[in-house]
Amino acid sequence: DKGATKLSAFGSTRHKNKTCEQDPQVQALVACGAPVICIVAKAWDEQVEQVIEATLEQNLAMIQDTVEYLVKAKREVMVDLEHFFDGCTASGMRGEQYANLCLRTAAAAGGSTI
Repeated sequence: DKGATKLSAFGSTRHKNKTCEQDPQVQALVACGAPVICIVAKAWDEQVEQVIEATLEQNLAMIQDTVEYLVKAKREVMVDLEHFFDGCTASGMRGEQYANLCLRTAAAAGGSTI
């Protein structure tokens, strides 16, 4: 049923050193007018610390802030938790707990699909 089809923009969480209001990528997502926005967010503790060089707490704040900001802008927000299953299996209990914390943070912030 094409009547259920929705256009989605794709981007990422805000940068670790910027607010959503300061991040040009987040602003472009809102400005594009798509009713649905899918953001990618790191969910593997190793990727957070080594790839985006953020603390685990910073990453959770990035997820929460970005989802809340987009929901407040009246967008449906989908969150792609990148490397979720890698985090659950590769980093032991710490990784599994952190990946699930990312999931709960995205959902609590208003993500409609995680």
